[in-house]
Amino acid sequence: MKSSCQIYVKNSLEAVELYLKAFNLIKNPNMTGYNEDGTYEHVSLMSGDNEILAVAEDANNECDSIIQGDKRPVMAFNVYGLGTKEAVDHAYSVLSIEARLNDNPKGPECPFWDEDNGNEYWFSLVDKFGIYWGVGK
Repeated sequence: MKSSCQIYVKNSLEAVELYLKAFNLIKNPNMTGYNEDGTYEHVSLMSGDNEILAVAEDANNECDSIIQGDKRPVMAFNVYGLGTKEAVDHAYSVLSIEARLNDNPKGPECPFWDEDNGNEYWFSLVDKFGIYWGVGK
């Protein structure tokens, strides 16, 4: 199992350039997606084979360090490498109870990131404590 964080920022293009330079990172071309306006929907910043940080544009201007109602926090914890769909399903069944915001209300069978045609299996939600999780196989 591995863990990394994802941040949601305004001006993601500028932020990514700053983080690349500050930490001598590279963008993972296989984990880079863009919004219609050209900002990052998701980009993984790497050191060698290790993802250090993922960045996404706060497209809805909802970033808030304190989760209130349905707002998305500025940082997410990504836990991946769980190995099986069953492990992801188990995490979903526990974390989704009383979730404040659930990007996958039908569960991980409706993944938010499926770049490898089904080889990835993910869900994302804000749990009842206000923690944003991205969890995947």
